[in-house]
Amino acid sequence: MRVRRTTGAALVAAMGLTITAGLTVVASGPAAGSDGHDWRHVSWTASGPPLRIGAPSCDVTGHCVYPWTESGTDAGDLLGSHAAAGGATADASGHSFGTARISVFTGSVRGCGQGTMSMAVNAVTHPDGTTSESWHVRDGFGAGALATAAGMGTATLAAGSTDAHYSGFIRCHR
Repeated sequence: MRVRRTTGAALVAAMGLTITAGLTVVASGPAAGSDGHDWRHVSWTASGPPLRIGAPSCDVTGHCVYPWTESGTDAGDLLGSHAAAGGATADASGHSFGTARISVFTGSVRGCGQGTMSMAVNAVTHPDGTTSESWHVRDGFGAGALATAAGMGTATLAAGSTDAHYSGFIRCHR
């Protein structure tokens, strides 16, 4: 199989579609109290400028990973701000992109309190511009009332919106 090296400009354009796409979320999770803790359904909107994409790191065959950063604000059940960094790579066609990132949220979570928590996010942006995404809270990588929060959710992005709407479940260990 021959893989075409994707230019940074192509990735910027495709990732621009991702960051400016609307988000519809379908989430499922554990029942409240199923493990002795209270799981809360949460939803929020994340807003921010386009991604800042760095220089690629490529192997000898031209397969590349593009680093990127992003920051913005969050409103809803999560209220505060976030900073994220990750990497993206293109498929063989150059029209689908896989991303992985860590996002650090600072603010408050409804019913949990204020603090900081880290989320790991994996996503695929498809040729039609839609994105399938899943996220989970990195247990133990927080501070304040969110120091030991846990959680997860899923999302899909559609072209045409400048806000991302997240949904899922978070549990606080108070």
